[in-house]
Amino acid sequence: MSGQACITVDEVLLRGWPLPEAAKDGDKERRGRVLVLAGSREMPGAAALAGIAALRAGAGKLVIATPESAVPTLVAALPEARVIALPEEADGGPALAGLEALQAIAGATAALVAGPGMIGEASTLAFVRALLPLCTEATVVLDALAMDAVRAGTRFAQPVILTPTPARWRT
Repeated sequence: MSGQACITVDEVLLRGWPLPEAAKDGDKERRGRVLVLAGSREMPGAAALAGIAALRAGAGKLVIATPESAVPTLVAALPEARVIALPEEADGGPALAGLEALQAIAGATAALVAGPGMIGEASTLAFVRALLPLCTEATVVLDALAMDAVRAGTRFAQPVILTPTPARWRT
């Protein structure tokens, strides 16, 4: 990156980007649904942090889809969220059979956040690749392992936003 300007992402910079204020007459339906596909038996807190961030950013409804071993932690941490237990593969990732539980809400999702704290490369990538085409109206944020779902050049109907990994917070 020699010759390119670096931007340091710090508290001062982030405070300059305030979150949009919610409309005074708005309700949770107008504010939109965020679907968070995150967490694992090893890192359930990643799903909790992503869910908390979505609520702080103004999500009207929060749905967290996570492998079933992470569910107890999330139910306790975020009682206001709908938590969907996904069947789990041996490697800890979500099983494709769990897509059925998300089909009814995927089309009405305003934003999809996928990847934080997920394990099981093969099963996670298969699940993310199968889920993306269902979220036709959503802004999509891929993080961590889920970013690999588009690295192979796979094209999807909606734009995909790739978030930086912690090692790349300087751009």
